[in-house]
Amino acid sequence: MMKRLIPIFVLIFCLVTSSDVLYLNNGEELDGKLITIDSNKIIMEIEGKTKTIPIDQAMRMELVKYREIKGEYNLSQIKDKRIRDIIKNAPDASKYPSASKITLLDETNITVDENYLITRKTRTIEKIFRERAKGSTAQIAGFFSQGESTNKLVFGRTVNNSKIYYVDDFSIKTSSVNPYYPEYDREKRTRADLPKADIGSIVDYSFEYKQLKRNVFDQVDGFDYYNSYEPVLNKIITFTFPAKFEDRFYFKNYRADDLKVKKTRNNRSITYSFVMDKIEPEKQESSVPYWSTFYKYIYFGLRKESFKDQVKALQGKIRKSEIITPELENIVNKLTEGMNTPYEKLKALYTYVAREVQYVGVSMSSYEYYPRPVSEVLKFKRGNSLDKMNLFRVMLKMAGIDATLVYTANAYIPYNKEFPWIENFSGVRVKATIDGNSRYYTPIGTTSNLSDEFVGNDIILDVSQGKVTVEPFADPSIFLDVENIQAKLDKDGTMYMDVKRVFEGGTGASYRKYRFMKQDEIRKEMEKWVKGYHSNAKLISWKFENLDSVDKQVRVEVNMEIPEYAMRTGDKILMFKLPFGFSASSVGEKTRYHDYDLPGSRFRNKFHVELQLPSEYSVYYVPGSNTFGIPGYFSVISNSSVQGNDLKFDYVYNMEKDFLEKEKYPEYKSIMEKMARWSDEYIVLEKK
Repeated sequence: MMKRLIPIFVLIFCLVTSSDVLYLNNGEELDGKLITIDSNKIIMEIEGKTKTIPIDQAMRMELVKYREIKGEYNLSQIKDKRIRDIIKNAPDASKYPSASKITLLDETNITVDENYLITRKTRTIEKIFRERAKGSTAQIAGFFSQGESTNKLVFGRTVNNSKIYYVDDFSIKTSSVNPYYPEYDREKRTRADLPKADIGSIVDYSFEYKQLKRNVFDQVDGFDYYNSYEPVLNKIITFTFPAKFEDRFYFKNYRADDLKVKKTRNNRSITYSFVMDKIEPEKQESSVPYWSTFYKYIYFGLRKESFKDQVKALQGKIRKSEIITPELENIVNKLTEGMNTPYEKLKALYTYVAREVQYVGVSMSSYEYYPRPVSEVLKFKRGNSLDKMNLFRVMLKMAGIDATLVYTANAYIPYNKEFPWIENFSGVRVKATIDGNSRYYTPIGTTSNLSDEFVGNDIILDVSQGKVTVEPFADPSIFLDVENIQAKLDKDGTMYMDVKRVFEGGTGASYRKYRFMKQDEIRKEMEKWVKGYHSNAKLISWKFENLDSVDKQVRVEVNMEIPEYAMRTGDKILMFKLPFGFSASSVGEKTRYHDYDLPGSRFRNKFHVELQLPSEYSVYYVPGSNTFGIPGYFSVISNSSVQGNDLKFDYVYNMEKDFLEKEKYPEYKSIMEKMARWSDEYIVLEKK
């Protein structure tokens, strides 16, 4: 009796393809979209055309899996009326002529369980207005820490002309944020590209973040801000936690006056909702100060541990990190052998940590607020700022030098004395005390220097004492840049200049990289450098001092020639003043919406110029001495004198504050314009 052959057809849900794939018995593969399948045939859409394949020719089929909401494949099928109306009523780009996109909904729902573990669900709906927003809007990402949390893309879709297209699993990638450093490879990124996103498209996606265990402290801290450079129609945050934790809840509002806050409760939980509608785009201006000085934002969360308890736990972790190995003992002994003073030992250990232990740019917030064991840092010969500072502290301690870790935070971020927390601190230093004098050190990288100073304006947590203080701004004169120029002008208008610059407080730190560069590379850099004095400047020679020093500031001497620096007109020569001019190009606005970020940090520049004139000419006119500035903010003092055939100029530039209130901006603009006109005045020489 003849046996009947029954074709075996296997249907597989595949996670590694972006289209449905039909594998035929003859080895052929068909890529397309499955339309229907029955006991006799398979119908697929392939390259826009419908194709029917007999079932007995098929071996197996792999179907792509989508991150979708079942049953919602066009706008009318969206079950949630609120979401359907948000998408249906999305405004046109014509209503927002300067915006590249608009956020229709930005919703975050945070739930805290009794173990302080959180689940955070987000929903984002945005409409693309212009080309420049396509890439950033269609590329979405969520972050999590391996072994500590998960972050799943629940769904992702694009709405085009009422039709909905979903992202498939093949488009979802998970990668490491710090892949090159296994010991820091904790933070992960889940990323996806939403399909068919174009101008006029609406993207709609949701992530669900789940915390599996707490890494640092039993606390939950939330933060959000209500400033955006693109319009936002609706921003919602809900925060739900067990009712028994009510006394641990905190909330702080900074300038978000139009925020709507609502509290609801049942027998087991409490929910706070924070809602803000119609967030207008932030006015974009140049030279805006630190964000926390003007942003609208909120802090909220739960605290189980007191700050004192947190510091105590941190102290215990730091002590546990002090794993002293024979290798570390040998290194410290060898580095400090024969040294008699504590400073000599500190310098040697600082040099080792700065130059022999590689710096890894992984922040504490991306990894951990506790230092890793120093034995591990030494094993890999690399560490982030926390681990390098802790290694330096331990080595100082082994050398008999009193040292402690201090955590730092920017003082512009309001320090909440009622609800302080360790995770507010983002930086770290070592405070070493020698002969009763304490000083901060940060041997971060190969260009670090013992004599570098700190600008200040930091909140300082001395971990050993558990004491918090605010480090004020340092005296601007510490950050001193002294420039001495010896110049000679010939009768043809060519200027020859010898420039000597002395940097203090770390103002010349950027030049230390030159010690790793080849001479031809340095020459190219210095050729650009002299162009800062004049576009015609030609480099003759240069010389650096202390590039390799770990405790001395950089010195540089540069010789240059500037053809046609001065212009001959009849029996006179016209030339600009030295050494620099002022421009009013940065103060174009008549008024400001934001405060104004003054250029550079708090510092002091001093310039001294001695100019030898051609013997055939005498001084006809020199712009007089002048003083510009706003008391308490900045000042420019200029003095000039003529002695025979020599001109002398002295400039002192003091920057005393780092930003200017917007009410003072018109005065600042007026002063800058006067300075620009003054610096454009010519020195006039006439033939004897």
